[in-house]
Amino acid sequence: MQNTISIVVRRRPGLLAQIVSTLVREDCKLLRQAASNADDPSLQRFTITVEGPDAAVHNLPRLLRSYGSVQLPAPDTAPVMEPRPADLDAAAEDIVAVFPDVAERVRALARSLPATSRGATLSALGERLGRREYQRGYSLGSPLKLEPALRRIVLPALRQFGKAELEGSAIRLPTCPFCSASRTEAPGCDFLVGFARGLLHAAPATAGATVREARCLAAGGPFCELVFVN
Repeated sequence: MQNTISIVVRRRPGLLAQIVSTLVREDCKLLRQAASNADDPSLQRFTITVEGPDAAVHNLPRLLRSYGSVQLPAPDTAPVMEPRPADLDAAAEDIVAVFPDVAERVRALARSLPATSRGATLSALGERLGRREYQRGYSLGSPLKLEPALRRIVLPALRQFGKAELEGSAIRLPTCPFCSASRTEAPGCDFLVGFARGLLHAAPATAGATVREARCLAAGGPFCELVFVN
């Protein structure tokens, strides 16, 4: 069954990831989520539409009260929300708070998203963090062409997540933390593709570079591999 729940909560880092983790534990999926300001500027309203087993969905309001005030709109007055599976502002804030130890939160977010929008959402989130990481750690250097940019920017940035190796115009991650070698989850390199693209597109000299996923552990590959083309 589906239900729409509004939660008025006090603003704090990591809150969205905690709510998503609760949904995942209860075998529920986040279909849509919207964030808005509450009357009190220290508070924020999350309105979520969830889907899952009847018993779990009925029990969610009780579990979510640990985060704040829970409101259940009547069926006739339930808010109509655009089909946006996640609010990137809130998700980015949560993940930035623990960067670079983001793998668990990214994977939890991925599990909660509809398959139709999962890749695009994770890629956009990754690109946003990639641009932030470039501005934070690499923007003061001289402009670099693609090959030196891969070696001096993208590779070191990806190594914050785990082991990474540069092979020509490709970067391989033999133990990618965003993917599962057991094939129990969908391929999870969308966040990495977006992150690498954000690093490159934030710099004028590589703003036209493209990034694609060539292999993925979660899809049965021997490693995760990103290929770069100028």
